[in-house]
Amino acid sequence: MVLLIESGSSKTDWCLLEGNTVVRTIQTIGLNPYFIDSEKISTLIEAEIVPLLSSTSVVSEVNFYGAGCSNEKMCGIVEKGLRSQFASAKIYVLSDMLAAARSLCGNGPGFVAILGTGSNSCAYSEGIIIEQIPSLGFILGDEGSGSDLGKKILQAYCYKELKPELLLEFEKKFNVDKDFIIEAIYKKPMPNRFVASFVPFIIENFNEDFSAMVSASFDSFLTKHIQKYTLLPKKTPVYLTGSIAWVFREILSKEIKRHGFILGGISQSPLQGLIEYHTRNS
Repeated sequence: MVLLIESGSSKTDWCLLEGNTVVRTIQTIGLNPYFIDSEKISTLIEAEIVPLLSSTSVVSEVNFYGAGCSNEKMCGIVEKGLRSQFASAKIYVLSDMLAAARSLCGNGPGFVAILGTGSNSCAYSEGIIIEQIPSLGFILGDEGSGSDLGKKILQAYCYKELKPELLLEFEKKFNVDKDFIIEAIYKKPMPNRFVASFVPFIIENFNEDFSAMVSASFDSFLTKHIQKYTLLPKKTPVYLTGSIAWVFREILSKEIKRHGFILGGISQSPLQGLIEYHTRNS
């Protein structure tokens, strides 16, 4: 059997495949190696995945696509955690960006982007990533992502830029203040998830100000990322996946058109397309 794993910073989807058949799926927390180590990955697998298998030896191949798996060191952290539980399996650790491209484009071509807790993009053709603007992560980058929108809503709260009724609603809903927010971001683990957790407030209280906030975030992403690719024609379709891309797909579609690009498609998650890609190429 083949274990197909697609991991973002917030959640991980696990899919056990036997030939073209999906045997089982399960969801766990995200396994970004920038925020979690090999031992914790191994512990999670032992507690939540292994009990669902008759034996770990039934897994002959593991394909892990993950956020943060962008260099040898980070991929090594994930591989070590997987290897401790699936010692006899072939293990491949690949980027979440390649997962999105394979899911959305098959063999391409396309500009591909992930807009979830974080953000990333690439130019993709004939099964490979041919060009990539660096993803600078939670502090320096992640334009157009949940963490970017979360930072914007927290800034608006701390600077008292929210309308009075929203300011009161925010405090009532989250029971936070400036000091709590600063401590959570600078002293506690997983600050990216903490910041992105405030996005539902934007959705629940959507208004013109929040619409402008979301548009500005997408504009920044398209300007700093998709606009800079040179190896594919500008009329190449743009494909996007991720929770933020999906929830705000109408605004995102308008921004893509405004920037002169063609929208290829927006998916909520790359998992189904990734399953189809692997069953086609098994």
